[in-house]
Amino acid sequence: MRRWMIAFALTAARLWAQGGDPEHGPDEEAPHQEDGESEGDLPPFVPPAGFERSAPEMPAGVVMRGERDSPALFVRLREPGTLQTRIGEDWKDTTLDELSNHLREFAEQQDREMKKGGKSAYVAAPGGVTVSRLFLSIDAGPTVPWQHVQWVLTMAVEQEYYKLELTDGARTLLASLPVRRGLRIVVQEPPREIKAEVHAIARAETRQKWGDAEVSRPTEIRFKMGGQIRRRESGETTELAPVADYLREAKKAVEDRDWVLVGGIKAGHKVPFSKVLDLMETFEAGGVARVDFYGTAIPTPEIRKASRLPYPAKNYSAD
Repeated sequence: MRRWMIAFALTAARLWAQGGDPEHGPDEEAPHQEDGESEGDLPPFVPPAGFERSAPEMPAGVVMRGERDSPALFVRLREPGTLQTRIGEDWKDTTLDELSNHLREFAEQQDREMKKGGKSAYVAAPGGVTVSRLFLSIDAGPTVPWQHVQWVLTMAVEQEYYKLELTDGARTLLASLPVRRGLRIVVQEPPREIKAEVHAIARAETRQKWGDAEVSRPTEIRFKMGGQIRRRESGETTELAPVADYLREAKKAVEDRDWVLVGGIKAGHKVPFSKVLDLMETFEAGGVARVDFYGTAIPTPEIRKASRLPYPAKNYSAD
């Protein structure tokens, strides 16, 4: 079974300090950055080597193909901003706040059931953290904006769910988040890390319908490669083949050296979920050991209570 590492950059200290997005402009550019800086307001979470932050049956920061090993709470995201939770056999509209409550109640209910067999729905993780061993299964439509998925992930972090099932209806991956509050462990002399990054950029936005509203949506997604390892040919591409070539070049660059190749995916908030999965699969096929994701602004109280998730106002969070 092939695995590759990710870090969704959802650590508590930065997560709960962020706000919403400002107004957007059509076909916006990625903000200027210096080497090593992210486009969003959250840095990637890069754990030191050997730092286990999770339950032993599924290490934190892993994406893998396989079957769930414990029950899941099922949610789905659809246009225009619909968030639903499966209750029994029925799907019911919900809000982010209500999802947070559903996650807590589901863990408590499963814990009561599992205790009848001498087990528990919770497990102790290194760093003095107790987390749920249950899954949050997220079924997001291919065109759902990436920020909506990220908002759901913040609810998972809030209720100490670190195990995920992600699907766009055609592909399914298991993933795990870093466990919050257990991040003070220090490992001496971590190996040198070299970053290979791919940025998914929303381009050519046009005014389109989003439910009853009209919003600026991208008609093209382009990929730009960079980070500490850069391609000789710069620029953007709509194809995944150059991304795969770039990752092969990056792996070759660190061969026979005591370095760790770390991938990075930077996706604008408006980038469709399916395009992020495309990149995830490309990194996996390229054999990259770990891939960092860049975060989003935390949903405001108004967004948490909204009956429909608003379309992203901007591709990147405010500074």
